[in-house]
Amino acid sequence: MPYIPVPLGLIFAAAGVAHFTLEDAFVAIVPQKGTWGGLWQVPAPGAEALGLSYEKYHCYWTGVAEFGGGVMLATSGLSLTGIPVQLPAALMFLLVASVTPANIYMYTHDAQMGPNVPPIACKV
Repeated sequence: MPYIPVPLGLIFAAAGVAHFTLEDAFVAIVPQKGTWGGLWQVPAPGAEALGLSYEKYHCYWTGVAEFGGGVMLATSGLSLTGIPVQLPAALMFLLVASVTPANIYMYTHDAQMGPNVPPIACKV
């Protein structure tokens, strides 16, 4: 049943590429360390050694993970690998759970992805 994993995988892969081609947009929504009253304390191991800011580090690793996970999801959906589709689906679920704080930060702190991305349409 490739009709769900394949397009979903391609969407994730495209989003992963966008982390690099639209870097400034994704860097702008990375929650700053200490956000939410100090609760947000996600480390960035090796960022300094790589010459990356905290925000760029998290933008890049999530981009690589989205691209790789998306490709794995699409190719397993087409049965091109011996990997059961449930494995990349579970990995992508974990990735979505780990990047959801960026979306929450974007909403709660009115962070904008840039001039080429429309702002959130409405707030409750």
